[in-house]
Amino acid sequence: MSAITDKLDSIQQKLNSALADFTALKLMIGDGEPVITPTVPVVEPPSPAVRQSAGVTKLRVGVTRSPREHGVYRLTDLFTTMFGSWEMGESVYSIPEWARNDFMGVFPMAGGDHNIYAIVLGKDGRAIKEAKFDVWNSREAFLVPTKDYGFAEKDIYGSFNPDDPSQSGGWSAMVRSADSDLMTGFGLPMNHHVSLFCVWRWIG
Repeated sequence: MSAITDKLDSIQQKLNSALADFTALKLMIGDGEPVITPTVPVVEPPSPAVRQSAGVTKLRVGVTRSPREHGVYRLTDLFTTMFGSWEMGESVYSIPEWARNDFMGVFPMAGGDHNIYAIVLGKDGRAIKEAKFDVWNSREAFLVPTKDYGFAEKDIYGSFNPDDPSQSGGWSAMVRSADSDLMTGFGLPMNHHVSLFCVWRWIG
């Protein structure tokens, strides 16, 4: 029995020695300096720039970002159409090729010529049909639901001169949420029939 006890004690000593060596290897380099695990700061990725058409730039439409990086409705695309047409034309307000290619199938039957169109896309690229939008100007506000075919729309009025820096469009829109980017400053340029398309994406 004593021999068995002595053997167990010997095994325990070797195990303790091995554990001590393992701990030392974790804490020491060969020259005796302690191993320091570098701390890598977590850097949030910057919010992507809004892809916008020349017509949106001409109208000086503004975007105010939500301060959140996750759990937010991020405004990613803004573009215009002229006279409700999805055909590219010579006007600065005509739809650009990238918007026609990417969104013609996303906005079926969106042919209004003085409207704000709005949609929220999920991570899978599909419309979130439960989304609702606040659309307003200085005099009135509207709660606009998403329609069965996946987007919301609101006809607007109010002309301004985009070439006059003292003037700006009076319409704003955002997803009905505390954590949504905000679109501001859309209006009809010299009463031309222009529609604005706003694409938000859910960033979870």
